[in-house]
Amino acid sequence: MPNGNSQLLREASLWALNITAVFFATYYLFGMNDRGIFFGYDAQSFRTLFGVSYRLSEALFGLGSDFVNGFGNVSADPNPRWFPSVLLASPHSGVLEDGPLAFAIGATELFVATLLCGRALSIGLTVSIVAGWLITLSTWPLFVMPKIVTLWMFSPTHAEILSVSVIVTTAALYIGARPIWRSILLTTIAFLGLTHIVLGAPTNLVLVGPFIAILAGISILSSNRGERLTILLCWATVAVACFALGYFHYIWSLLAYTATNFFPGVWKRPHTLFQGETTLLLWTPVSQFTTLSLFTPQRLFVGGGIIGASALLFLGSSRQRRLALSVLVAEAVFLSFGFTNYFWPFWSGPQMGYYEMMLFPYFALCICFIAFLPARLLWRIIRNCFPSLEFRSVPRIVDGAVAVVLPISIGLYAAAIGPDIRKEAHRFVGFVIASAFPQPETPITRILKAEARLVPGKPFRGRVASIWGRSPAVLNRGAAGQVHYFSQLATGNLHEGPGLWQDDIPTWAEYNRLMTPARFAFQAADLRMMRTAGVRFVITDAPMPEAKLRAELTISTPPSAQQQLLFSSQPAFESFQLYLYELENPNLGQFSPIEVKQVEDARSVREELVQPRWELDHTVFGAIPGTGPFQKASLESFLIARDGYKLRAQSEGSAILLLPIEFSRCLIVRSRVDGPPPRLFRADLVLTGVLFDHRLDADISFRVGPGEASRCRLQDANDAERMQLRKCCWWLVSD
Repeated sequence: MPNGNSQLLREASLWALNITAVFFATYYLFGMNDRGIFFGYDAQSFRTLFGVSYRLSEALFGLGSDFVNGFGNVSADPNPRWFPSVLLASPHSGVLEDGPLAFAIGATELFVATLLCGRALSIGLTVSIVAGWLITLSTWPLFVMPKIVTLWMFSPTHAEILSVSVIVTTAALYIGARPIWRSILLTTIAFLGLTHIVLGAPTNLVLVGPFIAILAGISILSSNRGERLTILLCWATVAVACFALGYFHYIWSLLAYTATNFFPGVWKRPHTLFQGETTLLLWTPVSQFTTLSLFTPQRLFVGGGIIGASALLFLGSSRQRRLALSVLVAEAVFLSFGFTNYFWPFWSGPQMGYYEMMLFPYFALCICFIAFLPARLLWRIIRNCFPSLEFRSVPRIVDGAVAVVLPISIGLYAAAIGPDIRKEAHRFVGFVIASAFPQPETPITRILKAEARLVPGKPFRGRVASIWGRSPAVLNRGAAGQVHYFSQLATGNLHEGPGLWQDDIPTWAEYNRLMTPARFAFQAADLRMMRTAGVRFVITDAPMPEAKLRAELTISTPPSAQQQLLFSSQPAFESFQLYLYELENPNLGQFSPIEVKQVEDARSVREELVQPRWELDHTVFGAIPGTGPFQKASLESFLIARDGYKLRAQSEGSAILLLPIEFSRCLIVRSRVDGPPPRLFRADLVLTGVLFDHRLDADISFRVGPGEASRCRLQDANDAERMQLRKCCWWLVSD
């Protein structure tokens, strides 16, 4: 076998050994620390909503409707069908049962992407492998707590998106090089990578996009004239393809029609230098400043990456210098934004620390480059001092030795400490509120599963509102924000959010960064408006005489729970009651107003809605198409379908049905009967009205995504501007 092929086979074998070791070592350690993965409210929400998407949605190219988290907005990304960590760890039911497997897949992908980037840039095999292990061991919850708190602690899909981003940037570094077919191939790879992000987790482009753009810009500026023209043509081709397929409109529509965009004053980042709000260089997760707080893992990783990138900028090859310069420019931009926001708060997007996390693979390569730099310099000195000696095989032997010894050593170490990690995880006080998945059933959730669960082909049966912090004992202790965690400690179930979504039980509350401004303005609704929006059940800690009591639980609050949640061992209350109430006559699709109030602006609509003189099943507000008179409609069925609904009704003339789902231009109605098609319109600020004549038999579907569904949320945003939604609620926009 020729020497080149032999060397290629040798390196491929070392890759295979390390990738295998990464997968099995992380799978084992994640299993030992299974309480530390999918830990916390965000992570539990990710996990439950993955399953909901499988059971109630079939959207592949884009996002479908969020049935359980609010009342009909676009589902939060990611779309789980684009991520191996979810697909391979979930059975056909969509329940992500094997959490350690999902995290091991994500960790392995990030390791491979880091190693691939290093080798593509001709960084030594030893340096690239060590960099892959560095990011694996330091940024994942392999141990009781991760040494660096990262986005992929919440869900492995974050790391998978970063892995794709690393592949895109690596390809981008070589676009422009001869021969031309290579640039075409690399441009195709970059486009496919961007497509994966757009289809899988479009909002994550906000995090990974800036570095890709900075690197592309530096590549253009640092190339010669011929390469510059090729790079410009390649990226122009990508831009045209993205525009033609609706990628730009899709991403912009997701971000434009959000509460964050319309009411930025509410979402401005806190005025602080710490916890990654300004920069991870100042990350200080302690209340008091100490000498040790100078050397937090976050600060060491980012600071080491900056120092390593500076060294690579002067000592590396042309493309290594190009990467190093891109990293330094990106970090400078993020630091500038962070510090500017500290002195002049204006930023309502992700905290700057998240952007720095998108540089971690490059930081790892730069750190390892500078860590091995003394050895490289020493080797050069020895080779220059003893030119007559044959040292050519030494680097290859060292590379092979490190690439073999490192994974074996880490694997043995993982096997040795695994039992201790399991013991420590079960003792660690921070994991007290980590629950099993799925969360256990309680008398309250048993009723809700039987009477409110969403099932395709079955009727919509109402939503659940969790109203916490109403009892005097809880209010007096200032524990309103912790009631659901007391519930989890006592029963194992939060009785809100993930504790209900796991069983496809829809909730009034919406926990979605894509929440619409209309829904946000509707947040402070009273029981009348909530009932109109389909709320049938209420979970609360205070009696509700106006509703029917269905179940009651006593939630004990022992000193251990109060110490954990309230940082006090002196119990202010020994227990509180948790009630399940049922509201009378909620809107399950049968509301058919016959009186219309033509109101154009959002503030006027909201002012009218809160007036108790209006019966909301009789009167509807908004820009109503048609002049009437309207007849009372008789609902025959309002069924759940995948990403939509099936609706049947009849009346003696023109009629309106007020559906308890959020209105959007992304809703498409298709009639199955002859005659004028039904019309959808915005009713009562946020709900969906259906105007039809005599007979209604229609399918209503929802999808947002590239192609023909890329602009519908932009139309929603235009509607909101026409309604002057920004002026609807002055307390939402004032600073």
